[in-house]
Formats: sequence, C-alpha cells, structure tokens
Amino acid sequence: MNTNDLPLESFDISDYEFDKFDEVTLSDQAESYDFKNLDGLSLDENPEHQKAIKFERKTSNENNFLIAPIVREHRGLIKQEENEREIRVKDEVDRRLQSIEKQAFEKGYTEGVEIGKEEVFKQSRIATEEKLVSLTELIEEVLCFKAELLKSEKKQVYETVRNLAKWVILREIKDDDDYLNRLMEKLVLEMQTKTNLLVRVNKSDFDKMPEVLEFVQEKLGKMTNVRVEMDYDNTSGGIVLEAENGILNGTLSQQLLSVDNLFNNVGVESDEIYSDPELEPKEEAAVAPEAEAEAEPEAEATPEEESDEDDSKGEDDSES
Repeated sequence: MNTNDLPLESFDISDYEFDKFDEVTLSDQAESYDFKNLDGLSLDENPEHQKAIKFERKTSNENNFLIAPIVREHRGLIKQEENEREIRVKDEVDRRLQSIEKQAFEKGYTEGVEIGKEEVFKQSRIATEEKLVSLTELIEEVLCFKAELLKSEKKQVYETVRNLAKWVILREIKDDDDYLNRLMEKLVLEMQTKTNLLVRVNKSDFDKMPEVLEFVQEKLGKMTNVRVEMDYDNTSGGIVLEAENGILNGTLSQQLLSVDNLFNNVGVESDEIYSDPELEPKEEAAVAPEAEAEAEPEAEATPEEESDEDDSKGEDDSES
C-alpha cells in the first residue's frame, strides 16, 4: 500500500520548533559517540561484529593485506587489539601474581614448618630433659634399692650357708659312731704329748671314754697318766683336752662357735649365745671342725702340788 494514498488526517502531525543555539551550553571537551545497531548494541557490545573484525584481522595478516588506519579505527580493529593486549597483560599479571602468591605461600609454609619444628623441638627437649631427670632419679633409686637388696640377699645366703654348715656338722656327729675316737686322736696329735693328760667330757660321753682311749692307743701308742673327768658345763658334747702344753677345746659348742666366727668376717652375726667362759674366743682359740685350737701354757706347779699330783698319778695308773 502506498503511503501517498493515505489521507493527511491519518498522520499525527505536530509543529516542530528548533531549539535556540544560545541556550545550549557547549562543552570544551570532545565527546565520543558510538554508533549502535538497530538492537541498541554498540560495536564493542555486538559479539557478531567482534567475531567479524577478528576474522578480518586474521585474514589481512595471513594475506599481507593492509587495512587503512582510519578504517581499522572505525571498524574497531584497533580497539579489539588493544583489548586483547590488555587481556593478555592482565592474564600475565594474574599468572605472575598467582606464581608470587604460590611462592610466598610455599615460603611462608616452609618457614612456618621450620618455626613449628623449632618450637616443638624446644618443648620436646624440655619435656625430655624433665623425663631424663626423673629417669635418672628412678635409676638411682633402683640402684640403691638393688644394692640394699643384694646386701640383704647376700647376708641371707651367708646365714643359710652357715646354718647348713652347722647342720652338716651336727648330722655327721649324730650318724658317726667313731666321732669321739677321731676327735680324741686329733686332739692328742695337736697337743703333741701322750702323758699327763686330763680329758673332760660330758655325762653322756663319759662311759664311752675307755673304748676311745683304747682306740687312740692302738693308733698312736701307749698313753700314760691319763685322767678322765666329767664336765657338767659341757652340754653340747665333744672333748676338752688339758696337758702341760695347754688346753684344746674340742667341744661341739666351740666348733659351732668357730663357724660363727668364720661368718662374722662377712658381716653375719652369731645366732647363738655361749655362756661357757671356757668357750670365749679371747681366752682360747676357736677349734675348727674336728677340733683344732691354739694351746695355752699352764702355770708351773709348786713342789707341794707336784707331790700331790704324783700321788694322784699313782692312783690313776692303778685305775687304768
């Protein structure tokens, strides 16, 4: 339909008035103006246009086709290149910034780890030193306790050995019928004389002495002037032999006392109390098992005592 055929009344016609130029304030600065398409988008905002001018740039570069600067400017090629350059610069800056941040993070992490290690090491060293002190004190206490325990155990072992030795002696004496025979023989040999002997025994052994003397004479030869007395103070058994050379104490109590004296040297106290004054170590030497002692010399007798002793010897000879 041709618009010329339409009546004038169908158009909305109004009067147009031009603005006055003197009322318009003009700026001293130039203002840019962007041409927009029918959709209201500028060239920079239109993706199709951006794609087209990028293709133009690529084609011109590949074919060495030069586009006039004014065309490049108005088509937006220069601005697109500047935008891409800015994007590349921005990406490079971001990349380097990220790299710096990563390096800084790694450096900070490494330094933090080292600082943490040092702090943990210091704390661990303090705790370790405290534990070492406690452990050292504990070791010292254990060593002291061990020394005391060993000392106590050592003493108990000595006491056990001593008691066992006494038990063996008592057991042998109990089961040995020839004990008195061998003991008498031992004492006579130690005394180194077979004359003028005084033998003291307890009540239970007194009746056995004739057989004992007979046994010793068969072994060592004839003995003269031998007198046997009953010793009521001798309650343990054994023989006390007196002669001109001295006194030999071969009682069982003295033998056990010798065992005690042997263990006294290692700190084991005696478990028995001997009330017999003849058994005191200060007056007589201890006799080892099977009777061994140091003889004590007797005082010389007066002439009157010698005459009395001769009379008694005669009586003893007649008795023997």
